[in-house]
Amino acid sequence: MNIIKVDATNSTSTLIASLFRSGVIAIPSALYTIDQTGGRGRLERPWNSEPGKNLTISYVLPDFGSSPKSVFRAMRQITWSVLEILETAGILDISVKWPNDIMAGDRKIAGILIERSLRQGKSSFVIVGVGLNVNQVSFKDEFKATSMCELTQKVFEIDPLAYRLSDSIANHLLQDQEITIDQFHSKLYGIRQMHRWQLGDQIFEATLLGLNKDGSALLCSSEGKTLSFTSEEIRMLRV
Repeated sequence: MNIIKVDATNSTSTLIASLFRSGVIAIPSALYTIDQTGGRGRLERPWNSEPGKNLTISYVLPDFGSSPKSVFRAMRQITWSVLEILETAGILDISVKWPNDIMAGDRKIAGILIERSLRQGKSSFVIVGVGLNVNQVSFKDEFKATSMCELTQKVFEIDPLAYRLSDSIANHLLQDQEITIDQFHSKLYGIRQMHRWQLGDQIFEATLLGLNKDGSALLCSSEGKTLSFTSEEIRMLRV
């Protein structure tokens, strides 16, 4: 995989997509920076990162299909790569908070964003963005975040992390190594626990039973009803 480092950029995902469209790079490629000034997460939420302290990396990858089942399968493979990096670094109690956050305990340590580029109604490539909190130790309270350094009291070199993560993604996603839903459930944050959920203007409590093959959440309401929602329909509220 071709891996590019830039000193700073507004968004690694925007930049790598532009480079690919202009023919400068080919699939698969990665681009990372330690100073991303305009990062974004799911639902266009800002991804705040202290300059020089964290890893923000994006990949241009072959299209893996438009069906929710295919997207969720790829998400499992990519997520597993991030988990491996954290486990190797000695981070304990890590889990995946549906749909795309990586947690250490009850605090966010990484996030993943998948974006499919459509041309004439068909996807030509996929951009995967990963934000990993590495050496930052001061976070605004509302973000409820943590980092590898804060948890281990060690400072990590960012360049080797970028290469190890890229190798892991190439192994899992590009070589199509299967990560089963049962494996994913073993790392699913809050599984078999009661949580508060927001559906439109409605807030209710339900137990997270697991995830379906299409990546939707399977819930059991307080009245004992089985419910299923996509991440566009519902979100888990913070503790």
